[in-house]
Amino acid sequence: MRGSASHTPCRIYLADLANTYYGVSPGTIPLAVGYLAAYLKKKYGGRVEITLFRSLRPLLEAAKQGAPDIAGFSIYAWNPRLTNLATRLIKQISPRTLTVAGGPAVELVESMNHEYLSRNPHMDFLVWHEGEIAFSNIVGSFLEHGEIGEVKQQLIEGGCFLQDGQLVSGRRLPLITPLEQNVPSPYLSGLFDDLLMDGELMPIIQTTRGCPYGCTFCVSGQPVYNKLRSFDVARVKDEILYLKKHAANRSIRFTDDNFGLLQRDVEIARFVRELYDKERYPAGLKIYYGKLISDRIKECALILKPLLPLCMSFQSLTPEVLQEIERPNNTRDQFEEARRWARKNDVAVATELIFGLPRETYDSWVKSLDGVVELRVDSVFPTGLFLLEGARLNTKESREKYGFKTKFCIGADGITQFDDIVGVECEEFVVETKWMKEEEFYKLNQLRLFALWFIGYGFFKEILYHCVTVGITLSELFTEVVNHPSKYPVFYGLLDSFEKDTRATFFETRENLDRSVAALIREGKKVEVTRLATVYVGRMIVNKSDVLRELKQVILALRRRQTAEIDPGFEQITEMLCDLSKDLLVPLGVDVEEIVERRVPYDLVQWRRDDYQLPLSHYAVSAPIVLHLVMNNVVQTRMTNAIIGKMGDEKLKMQYYLRNTNSSNIRRQIVYAWDSQRSREMHLLNLEGFADAAHSVQAEDFPS
Repeated sequence: MRGSASHTPCRIYLADLANTYYGVSPGTIPLAVGYLAAYLKKKYGGRVEITLFRSLRPLLEAAKQGAPDIAGFSIYAWNPRLTNLATRLIKQISPRTLTVAGGPAVELVESMNHEYLSRNPHMDFLVWHEGEIAFSNIVGSFLEHGEIGEVKQQLIEGGCFLQDGQLVSGRRLPLITPLEQNVPSPYLSGLFDDLLMDGELMPIIQTTRGCPYGCTFCVSGQPVYNKLRSFDVARVKDEILYLKKHAANRSIRFTDDNFGLLQRDVEIARFVRELYDKERYPAGLKIYYGKLISDRIKECALILKPLLPLCMSFQSLTPEVLQEIERPNNTRDQFEEARRWARKNDVAVATELIFGLPRETYDSWVKSLDGVVELRVDSVFPTGLFLLEGARLNTKESREKYGFKTKFCIGADGITQFDDIVGVECEEFVVETKWMKEEEFYKLNQLRLFALWFIGYGFFKEILYHCVTVGITLSELFTEVVNHPSKYPVFYGLLDSFEKDTRATFFETRENLDRSVAALIREGKKVEVTRLATVYVGRMIVNKSDVLRELKQVILALRRRQTAEIDPGFEQITEMLCDLSKDLLVPLGVDVEEIVERRVPYDLVQWRRDDYQLPLSHYAVSAPIVLHLVMNNVVQTRMTNAIIGKMGDEKLKMQYYLRNTNSSNIRRQIVYAWDSQRSREMHLLNLEGFADAAHSVQAEDFPS
């Protein structure tokens, strides 16, 4: 082994493993292990030789060629079981390799660390919190002593290990500060150059660490992470320019928990916007704005509006729920004010809602959903509550307190097949609480899909707001469909099939899930993963004509219950909007027109600018208005469709299409017709500011 007496560098493999059954998931650059590598190179220089890995097979092939002295792993919600599989296989190849794991999914409670290490004897060390210093302490001890046994004779600050069945813990380290002086950039160090050539991997940038909020369902809500620290602005700018030059993937994700909290964030936003205006880089941007919509966040959102919407983190509009999950400051009044500001400034608004939270009932969540729609948001992405490792809701005490009943399903794209070995990630969903029955969970999940059709992807947004102006809610549309299956066989059939498929994906235990997946793969069958909602969004697109025909019937049936005689104008508008939606939905797997021209007797553009507050009948015009229905990123969509044309599996086609395009690709946008190229460019620039696509809140960011 390499130790202090050896001149051979210590060989270190660092991995943030992603499952590969349906492609790389998540498809991002492994930033955390990059930080570890950059820190180690700064501290130990030529004494360490570091290689980074994103998937299992290259890691094991490299280990067979030259076993590492140390193998370090980042554990996240998407890869804990894959990581355990990797460490076991690494130990089979090289029992003398020292294995270390850290990351957000490593529990902070020592009793749980003891349990984890006991269940996974192939893992030598765990590190807590930020890994740079703790992991370097392990590396430093190994460089000095050269053997696992010798290293375990030391107290390692920032980590723990098992010795003779007992947990041995070093001192917990404070958070790293200042970041700039202590953690070099893995991008500017050139450590990611090879990975940046992979167009499937989106570059991610961290400008700050820490979250001042304490949301109980989130890993970042742990008190230990509540100190906010920043990297230097100049460095952030240099990283963005480096990515522009070296990255095959032209999009960027900021990993900050709350971008926009600091004044420096405005400067970063301006830099990104100027770069976008001059060179159309980045092509896409994902940012998670702060939980409370401050003036500073508004300023950032206004600057970045061509690239992404303002995402307001609702989660719920029920005060008791917000209090329980430690989000008491997120009031409806604040959201309403932010929404008015956004519309005034042509900034798109997206949000998320979670059902299954403590104190949330079926009725209260439905009320929250209708309330969000009432605020005229552009996109809503609902999801069920699943328990994250390291989050405060995922404790024995919380489970008992709230009466959580859970079931397990395959994590989104959470399968890796390696020779005859199958690794399965799972998500633990809360299907019942003291306030929500299990049957209500399945019905809310149906409503979730219904909401994605209407206002998540925005396919029927105009139709929905046409209904809202006369007092017909989203939940009433849903209830009408599910209560009258024979009247709406296509609509209901999709929802009913979705529920049955959802039930079939859930298992009582992790072990039952594992056995089921392994059996299917042994039989040569394709395994369904939890992107069912994505599949059924695609099925709706395929059946759009029948769905829209039935939707007209749903709306008119509800309107008849409101009024004895339906205004002919209302029926005409309903018919027009349903017909228009056929053109707004972009076909799947075929060549598409970038622009479709339509003449309508209503000023739809002005209706939208006025926030859909009045019935569309108020916007009647004397002569038809020529509108252009415009598809953004037409080249990307055509490339996606070309790939889809080679696929045989219909469900896989749906998943691929919806994962690789956002709403603005799938759904055309409505703008006034233009007479010149310059006018066209101006319209498109303005259009991007209020695009329906929720670039920062895409469906794949949430479990299905």
